[in-house]
Amino acid sequence: MNGGKGERSYTNNCLLQKKLMLKAKPILEETIMRLYRDFSPNCMKVTNLGCSVGPNALLVISNIIDIVNTACTSLNREPPKFQFYLNDLFGNGFNTIFKSLPNFYTRLVEDKGHKFGPCFVNATPGSFYGRLFPSNSINLFHSSNSLHWLSQGLIEEEKLDSFNIPVYEPTVEEIRHVIEEEGSFFVQRFEILTLPWVEGLNEGGDNSFLDGNIKAR
Repeated sequence: MNGGKGERSYTNNCLLQKKLMLKAKPILEETIMRLYRDFSPNCMKVTNLGCSVGPNALLVISNIIDIVNTACTSLNREPPKFQFYLNDLFGNGFNTIFKSLPNFYTRLVEDKGHKFGPCFVNATPGSFYGRLFPSNSINLFHSSNSLHWLSQGLIEEEKLDSFNIPVYEPTVEEIRHVIEEEGSFFVQRFEILTLPWVEGLNEGGDNSFLDGNIKAR
């Protein structure tokens, strides 16, 4: 993943991923509400698997704080403290994220006043193929645009070589099979979200629209 803040960095080229996250937000809301109906942690410990680098990592934090606060208000419960663990491979640009935390904390206070619990952010570098945390230490694992790396779907080599793309896109059935065969998780909800690639070209109005050929380069 291209780090930093340059023209070709992931930081400046992750709008499509942001739109997918926002489109999937209702699923996150449903999950957190279910969690708070069954169990109300005093300290909400969340990890974002495959956080990468850039504004989306902090958008996940902001969204979860909003959803938890809404759930607590609905259930008449006190908001918890928050402990967020940002996870990605060792080469991820965690420092870029940390440099933006002071402004992020300021915006949280401006947007929400002091109506949320203290928020602490840590980095947890490493591959989620292995163990990252002690048992029973995390309340919520969140992953967006990264679990496709877990796909173990096999295809014939000549079919793979016939496509000029460095990633294999599995089918829904293959993803479900891999999850169930591995055994650590069960599938509670499985939904396909469709978003045209052109959605990732316009950041905020006509003035910022980029031609598709320019974006491809």
